[in-house]
Amino acid sequence: MMTLRSMYQFTARDLALLSQLVRQRIGLHFAPEKYDLLAEKLAPLLSERGMDSFLDYYYYLKYDPQGEAEWEQIEQALTVNETYFWREFGALRVAAEKLVPDLQRDRPDTPVRIWHAACASGEEPYSMAIALTEKARFLYGEVDILGTDINRHALRQAEAGVYARRSFRSIPPDILEKYFEPLGSGSFRLLSSIMRRVRFAYCNLVDARAVQAQGVFDIIFCRNVWIYFDEETVTRVARNLYHALHPGGYVAVGAAESLLRYPQWFQPCEIDDVFLYRRV
Repeated sequence: MMTLRSMYQFTARDLALLSQLVRQRIGLHFAPEKYDLLAEKLAPLLSERGMDSFLDYYYYLKYDPQGEAEWEQIEQALTVNETYFWREFGALRVAAEKLVPDLQRDRPDTPVRIWHAACASGEEPYSMAIALTEKARFLYGEVDILGTDINRHALRQAEAGVYARRSFRSIPPDILEKYFEPLGSGSFRLLSSIMRRVRFAYCNLVDARAVQAQGVFDIIFCRNVWIYFDEETVTRVARNLYHALHPGGYVAVGAAESLLRYPQWFQPCEIDDVFLYRRV
């Protein structure tokens, strides 16, 4: 049986160089114990380039002008797009029932801006749009919902609005029936009335200029992505999100994630049994 090591040339140092380059470019962290996983995910890309050396691939990415175009494939290969509708719905519920209504009352002439960072194929921002529709919040003022990711393939899926059954494992049956059209073979298409409520764009969270270009928000959802960053990258992304929030704005992170180590930027708060962070 052919193994990765019999098909490709690499040492731990080669993979360390690639890991460092990946972390610098897109923020994803592969510790030494994950080097084999990194090699496994990148191996098909080497094959497409006719390469058998990870060191050659590193030099190609770092120094060859054509290597720049390769990053779209790398981002697709390395990112984890595990998401689904109504995932960790508590924070979405609080936004729809409490945060957005308060903002619309206090600033009736100003759009509410919500950013779903690292949104993968779009289930989370679309869940937000559905939840706001259920509460009729779009009738009270403009709500701008943005979903971003570094995986362009996932963003194209989001813009298509077609999802397989696995994306609906937590959604209430009445919501599925109300907002999705069955296509057969277990797939469903989201109604265009919801799709037009959400914009999608490419954004690398470790790139301060790219984050700044998105504007300033009232609420940011950045969930289940911090676990893929090392400590330095977590700090960079936290700082970027701080600058992307209005004073007093809110950040929602995943259930297993925390921003408590950045009290200079965020203070924890609890609203209707949901734990959030508020920009100082």
